Amino acid sequence: MRRLLSTTVRLALSLALLVAVFGPVTSSSASTTRDARAVIAAPPPTTSPWVQPKYIRRLDEEFGCPPSHACAGVPYGDGYYVFEFLNYGTYYLSNWFGEGDLMDSQTGGASSRIYNGSGSQVVCTQNTPEAYFAYVNWTPIWKIKVTAASCP
Repeated sequence: MRRLLSTTVRLALSLALLVAVFGPVTSSSASTTRDARAVIAAPPPTTSPWVQPKYIRRLDEEFGCPPSHACAGVPYGDGYYVFEFLNYGTYYLSNWFGEGDLMDSQTGGASSRIYNGSGSQVVCTQNTPEAYFAYVNWTPIWKIKVTAASCP
């Protein structure tokens, strides 16, 4: 009987210590934890080589493209990531899904080209009134090429 009482006291003290450190477990806190994991399950869009994106919270908020840049807007959550490409080169895309924008503010006839998984060019933009902006379905797009060559 004494051994059973000793074990019960130890279990009660251990449980009290756990509650004191981590807080009580309730059905609402368990649900919140599950919901938080679901929200962060989808990784954000990235590029390789890496370009620092900025996050805009609202999808209806306009974004501009600084002079001499090519810019891409990729939806994510309640907003979207905006990537500003300054250097020429090929940028491989990861986790780019949904419909967004491609803008080109480069000068001197430079262009931005996007390619699908089979390597076919899908869109070419450049800083001209008729070709500086495009709506893009990013889901099948694998890379962006920022180049000094103009669109064909």
